Amino acid sequence: MNFLVKKTLNTATSLIFELNFDVSPSENSQIEITIYKNHRFQRSSLNESEALQKIDKIQIKYPFPQHLKLDELEPETLYKFTFILRDNDELYTQNIHASTLHDENESLDDILNKKRYQVQNLPKVKGLSLSEIALKIFTENKNSPNEIAKRKEIKSNILNARKTRDINRFVNSEYKFCKPKELADLRKKRVMMVAESMELFDDIYEISKKHKDLTLFKNEWFMGPFYMYNHNFSNF
Repeated sequence: MNFLVKKTLNTATSLIFELNFDVSPSENSQIEITIYKNHRFQRSSLNESEALQKIDKIQIKYPFPQHLKLDELEPETLYKFTFILRDNDELYTQNIHASTLHDENESLDDILNKKRYQVQNLPKVKGLSLSEIALKIFTENKNSPNEIAKRKEIKSNILNARKTRDINRFVNSEYKFCKPKELADLRKKRVMMVAESMELFDDIYEISKKHKDLTLFKNEWFMGPFYMYNHNFSNF
C-alpha cells in the first residue's frame, strides 16, 4: 500500500492535509498524528531534538476523511507532523513540515517587528547572504538532515545557484536541451529547493504579497535566484 499525505491549505490557525491511499485500508486500521512545534527557524543554534517540542497526539480510526483539518495552531509557526498508519501488521510513516500564516488581525507593526527579530537572529554563515541563510535553515528543517554531509550539500546548492542567471538554468545545470540522465537526481533536489524557497519567501515572509513590484528569484546583482541584498531582506 502507498500512503501519501500532502498539505493542501494553510491559514493562520489551521492546516488542511489530503490523505491518499492506492489501496483501501482495512476496517481495523488507524492513523496516529504526532504534532511538533519547530523552534529551530527562530533559534538555529538548537539541534533537531532540542528544536522539536511535542504538543499533541491525535488518533483517527477508519474510515478516514479525504481531507483532514488540524485547528488551534499558532500563527506564523513551523510545525512537523508525523503521520503513522497502522493497518493490521503493516506500518506506514510519513513526516510533513508545514507552516501557518500570520494572523490577519495582527497589526502590521507587530508583523514587521517579528520578521525583523527573526532576521536579526539568523546565524552568520560564511559566504551566504541573509536570504540564503534563511533558505538554508528552512531547507534543513524540512528535510531534517542529521549528517554534516547533507548540510554541506544544501549550502553547496545555494552557492552554485549564484553561478546561474535564473531558476530554470539553476535546475537544469545550464542545459537547455539533451539534459544528462546522470544529473536527474540533482535536478530533483534543485526543484525541491526551489519549491521550499517559494514556501519560505511567500508563505512565511509573504514578500510577493506585500511587494507587488518585486519578482522572486531575480535580482540586479547577478548573484543567482536566492540572493537578496541584506539591507532589503532585513526590511522584509
